[in-house]
This record gives sequence, C-alpha cells and structure tokens, in this order.
Amino acid sequence: MQFLKANTAVDVLIGPFVDEDDGKTAETALTLSQADIKLSKTGQTPAQKNDTTAAAHTSDGYYNCELDATDTNTEGTLVLIVHETGALPVRHEYMVLAEAAYDSLFVAKDTGFMDINLKAVSDSTTAADNQEVVFDTDFGTNYSTTDDNWVVNLQTNSIDDTKWNGSWEFAGGGGTVTLGEFSRNTPVTGMGLYLQHKVNGVPVTTGTCTIYYSLDGGAQSTIADTPTHVGNGHWAFDLTAAETNGDTVALLVTHTTAKRQLIVIRTTKNHMYGTCTGTPTTTTIQSSMFSAANASAYVGGHVIVDVESSTAPHAVGKVTSFDPATDTVTTTAMFAAPASGDHIMYIFPKGD
Repeated sequence: MQFLKANTAVDVLIGPFVDEDDGKTAETALTLSQADIKLSKTGQTPAQKNDTTAAAHTSDGYYNCELDATDTNTEGTLVLIVHETGALPVRHEYMVLAEAAYDSLFVAKDTGFMDINLKAVSDSTTAADNQEVVFDTDFGTNYSTTDDNWVVNLQTNSIDDTKWNGSWEFAGGGGTVTLGEFSRNTPVTGMGLYLQHKVNGVPVTTGTCTIYYSLDGGAQSTIADTPTHVGNGHWAFDLTAAETNGDTVALLVTHTTAKRQLIVIRTTKNHMYGTCTGTPTTTTIQSSMFSAANASAYVGGHVIVDVESSTAPHAVGKVTSFDPATDTVTTTAMFAAPASGDHIMYIFPKGD
C-alpha cells in the first residue's frame, strides 16, 4: 500500500493494463480519461477523480495518473479503480495520511530521525505550550546536569546562589530552600526572591506578594514590609530584627498567580546590635534588642559600648543576669556608664 499526503496533488503510476483476452499483452494505447478513473474514499461509492488530466502511458502498460488536492482531501483509505474496454480491470489501494504525519515519515532529514511535534495534550494546546516552557526554559535553563539538581539564583545581601534540594515543584518558583548565615535579631535589607507563574512559568511582575514568617516552628505572622517588584520577576523585601529573632526563620512566600516558596533561614548568634534606653549604669543596660524568648542565652555574653559614646567608649561588661520584664541585663562593672541612646553590640557566649 502506498502512502499519500492529504490535500496534496500527486502523480501515481497505475497498471499494468493488459489485454482482456490473453491476460498478458500490454495495452499501451488506451484512452484513460477523467471519467474512466474512479476513486473510493474511506469505503464510499467510487466516483470519477477530480483532476481533469487523462492518464498517459509510460511503458509496458503502465500509465501516469495525476490526482489533485481534492482527490486526496480525506485521510484514510483511498481505492483507485479503472475498468477500461479492451483491458483487464486495474485496482490500487492507498493510505492518505495527515500532512504533518506524512512529513514526519517522508520529508528528508539530515539526522534520519522522525520529527515529533506535540501540538496538544488531552486536546489542549495550552497544556502542550506549558510543557514546552518546562522543557525549553525551566529544564534547559535551571537544571544542572553536572550537579544533577535544580539551580536558582537568590539575590540577597549574603547569598549569591543556592541549589534546590528536592522540594521543587517546577520552573524555579516553588519548593523549599535553606539559606545561611544571617545574624539573629538583626534587620535584613533588600532580601530578594524570584516569582514565576504557577501555570506557564513566566516571571510574575504585578500583584500583591505576601510573606509570612515563623520563628523556630512557632505561629505564623505577616512580615512588616510589603515586597515590591524590582524587575523581571525579582521582588525585594526587608526583615526587621524581631522577624529574624530565632534559630530558624521560615518565610512562606505567597502570591495569587505565582508558585509558593518556603525559604528557611538558619541564623547565627555571634552578635547583634542595639541602642541603650532608660538610664544605663556601669552594671545595668536596658535595650529592646534583648528578648524574653532568649533569656537564658544572654548570660555569659558580653556587651560592648560603641566607640562614639561620649561617656564610655569601648566599655565592656560580661552579662551575669537578664530581666525579661524590663529588657535589662546586669553586667560586671564597666569603667564608666554609657549614655541613653548609645549604640551597643552584644556578643553571644562562645558556642551559641
């Protein structure tokens, strides 16, 4: 069976036409007009071909028969029959293929591979387009074949890039990533994230992005800052000191059209900064940077007064106790008392 391309004109060789009496002598001078050549499309009643050209003899009782695009306009079986006076009947069977299917099989390719062009998934062209985004953009751009994992850039103060570790949804916009290191109880300015559409993977540049934070697995609260779009799907936001005051800070990023992200920050407690309030003395310092949640952690650490203090520059005191009711630490005696408003640094005990 010969394959034909749908909706396409083609020449076919028909025959052999042999004498109806002896069954072997080639009939080379038959007049095979349009009306003599009949076609049956997918088993329907045969009718004369649409192309008006008469068939022309080539050699040995074979004739060149021209078919036009109308003759091949129905995918499926096509039967050609000719019953001409003086010759035995001739019958040919063809299979008419959809144009793309025919080209996939027969159009010359340097590689020799069959071309596959996916147009729809479950009758949906949109679903096919989404898959193209996944493979061409997301997989091609964001997957590291060297490291065998997904790679995403996070524009933050201290992190240039990190790798997704298995909680990936797809396209770089969802999942869980763990960052470090951030100082505990210290503001973060200009932290960045990238939002991609949850369906087609394009950058999300408009709408409202809401971020919730949780400290050490506690209840969620909304961060004070409102994330703003910087450009090309990059959004920036700030964290307050209170929003980083935990060993683990979990940030849940939500947007109506973007995939959700969970960012986990492991903080360090090397040091933190604050300001003296109230009436400091040589052995007591009050500051809002001290939190009741970490009351036991402050003992053993050191308070250092900023060099610009007018009364006690570089004064140092070791913390011996903490009163969470007043945010006040008691220290060993410093050489002088700092003033209210002086900047101070607290250094956590070694190992914290």
